[in-house]
Amino acid sequence: MRRSHLRTELIYFALTLLLTRARGLKLLSLNVPSTADIFQPVTLSCEYDLEGGNLYSVKWYKDDSEFFRFVPDYEPKSQAFHTPGITLDLQRSDMNRVTLINLHFNTSGNYKCEVSTEAPNFVTVAQSSNMTVMAFPSEDPVIEGVLSTYMIGDYLSANCTSAKSNPPATLTWHINGIQDVMRIWEYREGPDETDSQDLHSKTLGLHFRIQDSHFINNGGSLSPRMEIRCTSTVGGVSRHKFVFPTLATALTSNKLAQEVYKNSADLQLISPLNIILMLIATIQMVLSS
Repeated sequence: MRRSHLRTELIYFALTLLLTRARGLKLLSLNVPSTADIFQPVTLSCEYDLEGGNLYSVKWYKDDSEFFRFVPDYEPKSQAFHTPGITLDLQRSDMNRVTLINLHFNTSGNYKCEVSTEAPNFVTVAQSSNMTVMAFPSEDPVIEGVLSTYMIGDYLSANCTSAKSNPPATLTWHINGIQDVMRIWEYREGPDETDSQDLHSKTLGLHFRIQDSHFINNGGSLSPRMEIRCTSTVGGVSRHKFVFPTLATALTSNKLAQEVYKNSADLQLISPLNIILMLIATIQMVLSS
């Protein structure tokens, strides 16, 4: 009889242990973006599995300072606590998420979600991740100084200026998709201009002598053209600006005059009438260009 009672107690203990384990708590995922745009709200989320247990609380921390708490058995269920750099949208914050608005650069930090269950388990799980607030450019970079047409041997000089951002943008030039061919062009990096909101604007110059290989023949009646691209990158997000100068199809008046003078030395045997006809044709080319 005593042995049967002992067996019953053991079975009860084993079932209680299994039920206790079945009512564990798992934190399934924490979604904290690595970067956030200072001009946009950002939502952080925390997914968990109570595994049969009862939720006691969900707490959010920034750099170990609690700024939000959700307790389903309290009224109000949601509570916000003052923390530098944190402004909450309580209407979009609940047991699984918090939404931050009016971001500042000091909103950057380490964010932790902590979930706890009620008695008898009193299990607590937590996970954290870092987020950096950036000011991404709101516009594409601006290219200045590029002419619509060039001739072989001309020099191209241009500047590319990024829209305001923080951190400062990284600027790069590409010619026909190729970057860093230093023997063909050189870079001139301008000053970093910072405004009262700690937003930066960068300028990067470009200067090189144009060669025949810079122009790509598009076929048909289109003039060969060159693709010049400036790319502005902040926090892994890039914006691009393209310009497409073409190869000049007619000589400018100055260069045309030089060509006429140069060729006249080799055309001494040509009759005066032919020279006059050649000059008329040249004038027509200049007027039509």
